[in-house]
Amino acid sequence: MANDLALDLEELRQLQAIAKRPRVLSLISSEIRNMEQIYVSLEGVEQEKVEAEFKEMSCDVKFHDVQGKNYRCAIPKLNKEIVPDKCKVVVKPTRVIITLFKASKGNWLDLQFKEDKLKPNLEKERDPMAGIMGLMKNMYEEGDEDLKRTIAKAWTDARSGKATI
Repeated sequence: MANDLALDLEELRQLQAIAKRPRVLSLISSEIRNMEQIYVSLEGVEQEKVEAEFKEMSCDVKFHDVQGKNYRCAIPKLNKEIVPDKCKVVVKPTRVIITLFKASKGNWLDLQFKEDKLKPNLEKERDPMAGIMGLMKNMYEEGDEDLKRTIAKAWTDARSGKATI
């Protein structure tokens, strides 16, 4: 087994020595992990009429006078920190590419910071019913009118003793 591995390694080295194309795959993947790119489909943008402001936790790009209209791409709170000095905006004929360079390597699940609302604070709430009540309040606040009516009816029925299980 070890002998086969040694032979495979030697063959790989020989193949690399005679290869005509450069090896850039690892460079590309490491570069991609260092940045996030936002593609904005917008025609008629002029580089001189783009105003970009990058901060450690936010970005704001304004496109002035694009076919008589102004556009804006803003992320007020990014998922993680970026390096503002390295960030850039590149204008292409049919799109604009906003490149954000990350302060630390890693994969971002989302561009915007999102607070985990469903994660309960165990030190703050010792009552086991508080978690359920918090979940119900969250559902009520974020739900549509039908869900709000259903929750209100169930709450009223439970308070008056009409609830059936």
